[in-house]
Amino acid sequence: MVKTIDFLLLGGGPEGGLEESFKMAKKHGYGGLEVMPADVLAEGAERVRAMIEKYQVGIPSFGLPFKPTELPWEQYQEKLKELEAEAKAMEEVGSRVCFAFVRSGSNEYKYEENYRFHVQRWKPVAEILDKCHIKLALEFMGPKTSMEKKKYPFIRTAEELLPLCREIGDNCGLLFDFWHWYSGSNDRDVFEHIEGVKYIYHVHLNDAMEGDPEKLQDKPRRLVGKSGVIDTKFLVNSLKKYGYQGALVSESFDPVLSVMASIDEKAAAVKAAMDRVFDEEGDGL
Repeated sequence: MVKTIDFLLLGGGPEGGLEESFKMAKKHGYGGLEVMPADVLAEGAERVRAMIEKYQVGIPSFGLPFKPTELPWEQYQEKLKELEAEAKAMEEVGSRVCFAFVRSGSNEYKYEENYRFHVQRWKPVAEILDKCHIKLALEFMGPKTSMEKKKYPFIRTAEELLPLCREIGDNCGLLFDFWHWYSGSNDRDVFEHIEGVKYIYHVHLNDAMEGDPEKLQDKPRRLVGKSGVIDTKFLVNSLKKYGYQGALVSESFDPVLSVMASIDEKAAAVKAAMDRVFDEEGDGL
């Protein structure tokens, strides 16, 4: 498993450009760094590969730069064309996973129609990524409060999302988020339902605020292991048991981070939380 930092989730990266992000990731002991394809294209893949080698910090994953199901057809087609160059650039710097999320409801489509619409819009994305040996990891959105904001409910658990992923493409699987699992189902047999970690391509780490899980809003959340609301030990042990080897990214949106004075302090706090929950058994993950 690769502990990876996404500075965008912390409110933006350090000043000085992409190389400063590599320096800070290295300083705090991260093995991975998430950047957008635009950053790699701007720097050039050769220069980014040199940074990876220099700092021994990889770019295992990246976020899809557009939302396929939320664009007009013409704009969607334009973004697909841009994705061809973006995916090629990310392949050249060693990225093997692209991630995005699937909303848990729609104001336009009932469930079955929305399901077909997602296959239609996501399949071309998966095909472009596959040509560059990149997997597509889709994230389910667990909170009931998010689903209820839409007219028609849709997918909000790993079990519901996986069949859609497999229909989209052989390279399409799950982004497993601790908070979305807790707020969506909180079922301890989830890994048996989805074949362990076979189709988990990316993992987000966080903990939940206290309160009725059916009334919790999507934000704020806590640093992983911080509140103890989510059974972090069960999830961590399950990832280890089934042999997950991908990126681990903190997506906490913890209020404590917002009052910290610097991005450096935030990066240190996130890494400390990740170390506590993954290294408490001394296995060096």
